[in-house]
Amino acid sequence: MNRFLVVLFLLALTQLAKAQSSCNTVNGEITDTNANCMAEPKELYITIYKLGLCTTPPAAPTASTAIEFSRCAIIFENSSGARVRIIKGIPTKLDGVVKRPSNGTYSYSFAVLSPYSEIKTILRFDQDRQNYPAAGQTATSGRVCWSRAGRFYSNRIGHISDLVDCGSNVGSSYGFTTQVSNALGADGSGNGDVSRDFGVLTGYLVQSNYKLATSIPNDIGTIDKLVAVIPMTTPLTVTRATKGMDFSASISTGAMIEMNNLSTTIESFGQGQLLPIFTLY
Repeated sequence: MNRFLVVLFLLALTQLAKAQSSCNTVNGEITDTNANCMAEPKELYITIYKLGLCTTPPAAPTASTAIEFSRCAIIFENSSGARVRIIKGIPTKLDGVVKRPSNGTYSYSFAVLSPYSEIKTILRFDQDRQNYPAAGQTATSGRVCWSRAGRFYSNRIGHISDLVDCGSNVGSSYGFTTQVSNALGADGSGNGDVSRDFGVLTGYLVQSNYKLATSIPNDIGTIDKLVAVIPMTTPLTVTRATKGMDFSASISTGAMIEMNNLSTTIESFGQGQLLPIFTLY
């Protein structure tokens, strides 16, 4: 049997709550106002528990039934979670157990992830933007905006406050913003579907036993993991001649700009869409 080498570089994860498009840019400066859009992040951290391939989509979990992976092959696993740093052009090998899938044709992939992700980015705009400061915090404005330390929940009440600063140059507050996925459906539910360029992605927020979890705004609730099920644009066929697989991602839309409806006000930079790419050799 041929040796099966899997080199896992990056992960695909999509923010399900809101389907957004790429930001419009002119001369490298973002022109969008009043509507969230996607841009390229500087740096992103996510934690991966499992990656796999499926012949059919896994059976959806319920409050009493765990998600069912019987028609899936696990290609990577780390029970403690592998924390991965994602930066454009820099490959990362995952720390965990890599497994060869059985020969066959796979039409879906899946990822089991932590609901926590960290994003760090700097973005330039075509006009002054301002942050949305919390009470007692400093209001800032300028054509350069950056992420600052803080945490926000997908399912939240009110505005995200003080997670962005803006100015003429990047300031000392530049840091990681932590996004907690505690809702995927637009209605705040624990699952959701969203259409992307590569098809309809489905996500589930589950407990440690892989049954559907529950949450409340600004709280993690019973959520332990996020499961994303991703359709292949072209089915992936593994044969005896297959020696290995590269798994990478396009991060051009990996950061979501959360804009307030107050014209040019920005609330936060969250995780956006990372397009998965599988290559056999």
